[in-house]
Amino acid sequence: MVPDVTPRRVAAGSVLVGGVALVVVVYAIVTHEPANDGGTSVAGLFFAIGLLLALPPLAEAGTLAAVLRWGTPAVWPRRLLSLGAVLGALGASVVLLWPLTSLVPAGIRVPEFLDPTPGLVTGVLALTVVGGLAASGVGVVAQLITEVRGSG
Repeated sequence: MVPDVTPRRVAAGSVLVGGVALVVVVYAIVTHEPANDGGTSVAGLFFAIGLLLALPPLAEAGTLAAVLRWGTPAVWPRRLLSLGAVLGALGASVVLLWPLTSLVPAGIRVPEFLDPTPGLVTGVLALTVVGGLAASGVGVVAQLITEVRGSG
């Protein structure tokens, strides 16, 4: 039996994943101890990437929830906004998967055909944030067009 997936559940799941990812990034920022060698740290870049991946799902889910709450979304705007929230949550999952890479023991040799996979998977998941923002943006525009046509 296929579970019933409503846009409200999609928004709630996206908020959950984005919120946990944001907590992970903030925790990493707070507990980071910079090197004492006087050089610059690349940690700031990773923190910025983490924030850029963790914040969009919250905005996309908020947009979806606002349209559901205060509007009557047509079919396609609702689908596009839901797609944006799902893609944003997938992108935020990169932030949650990064700490897991430290759990692989150093002595384990990764087969050659799997060697580029983690970077590729991380990149593809990070690109889903861009797709999510695009889908949510098109969904908002479609909803606005629907509202303007309906009020005329």
